[in-house]
Amino acid sequence: MVEEVVSFITQEDETAVREDRTQAPELFTLDSGQLPFERMGDAHFELLVADVFREELQAGSEDWFDTVSRLNDGADQGRDVILFNDGNPIGVVQCKRLKTTLELEALIYEICKFFLYAHIRPQICSAPGTPFRYYVAVADSVSTKLFEFMQGTGQARFDDLRATFQTKCGTVRTRSETLKKHPLLKDLTKAELCNIVWQWIPQLRTAVFKKDSLSSLVAKYPTESPRVF
Repeated sequence: MVEEVVSFITQEDETAVREDRTQAPELFTLDSGQLPFERMGDAHFELLVADVFREELQAGSEDWFDTVSRLNDGADQGRDVILFNDGNPIGVVQCKRLKTTLELEALIYEICKFFLYAHIRPQICSAPGTPFRYYVAVADSVSTKLFEFMQGTGQARFDDLRATFQTKCGTVRTRSETLKKHPLLKDLTKAELCNIVWQWIPQLRTAVFKKDSLSSLVAKYPTESPRVF
């Protein structure tokens, strides 16, 4: 099996982002206790999400992971925070710093992209057929359909939208120079690409953090806001 090389952002790189105040929004933009995540830079938003999950781990609020890392691959794959336990990837938090509402079809595209990359980069995801968590953190808002889908459980919600997933799998490959040239993916049909994604669906847990819930998480840890605002 041909595997792609994966690199993660170092502590030194994260320190440099924290010290860069050029894209730190002013807190006077606060709206009813909600933080202006959409005014942050992409790297700052991703780092904030990673740091909040680290705080949750240290506080004992979460115990299913023991390490939080950020992928160093934003230009091609997207901005992802990978959660590990005993050295094994068991979850991802995809960070979407948008100024508009994130729709369900756009998220389906991102889900397909993540798991197609996981097929050639197993370092970012659990083995097919094993439990995995796919979370998304959004700077602003999400559609009602997306929220209900991500807060749901079970496989039926995915099966009901399989045709959409299949179409998006084809679009993902077409748009990615890496995927459309990769020997494991370049000759597959859309249905076969979707079958790859579906290997993780039966044991996939999902959740969404939007501006209000993410603001509440940040508020739990007073040291976080001064780092980025």
